[in-house]
Amino acid sequence: MNGDLQWHHAAIWAAIDEIAARNGISASRLSILSGGDSTAFNPSKRIKDGEYRWPSTETIAKVLAFAELSYAEFGALIDEKAGRTL
Repeated sequence: MNGDLQWHHAAIWAAIDEIAARNGISASRLSILSGGDSTAFNPSKRIKDGEYRWPSTETIAKVLAFAELSYAEFGALIDEKAGRTL
């Protein structure tokens, strides 16, 4: 099952990275400005002991509030990063 989730995991984190880039900041700074820890979005923390670490819905909500994006826009960005279109 983990193999099936790999592209979902990568696309979600790529979308978060893109939100940071669009705002001219690092993922670390995005985490701080969204009320998180400075290391929460570090690539080294996205997989731990071979298990995917997923951002919580609360974390996503805070990122979207900071970036003034809707969930639909975030979903579209995830699809874009996954190479999918509707």
